[in-house]
Amino acid sequence: MGLLTVTIGGLPITLTASGGALVMGLVFGYLRSVRPTFGRIPEPAMWVFDMVGLTTFMAVVGLVLARAS
Repeated sequence: MGLLTVTIGGLPITLTASGGALVMGLVFGYLRSVRPTFGRIPEPAMWVFDMVGLTTFMAVVGLVLARAS
């Protein structure tokens, strides 16, 4: 989505990757609000994502603090 280019008056206009991610986030958020089963992630998978994310964050902070001292 972000790589699409529209030329207006000889000037290429694009959303870039971050703009494309923003637009697609809005589109998928809308689809999720209209149809709640769209994009559903099972509860056990969400638990694993939360635990892995939190554990990785704590490990990185610990490594940074250990290196700083």
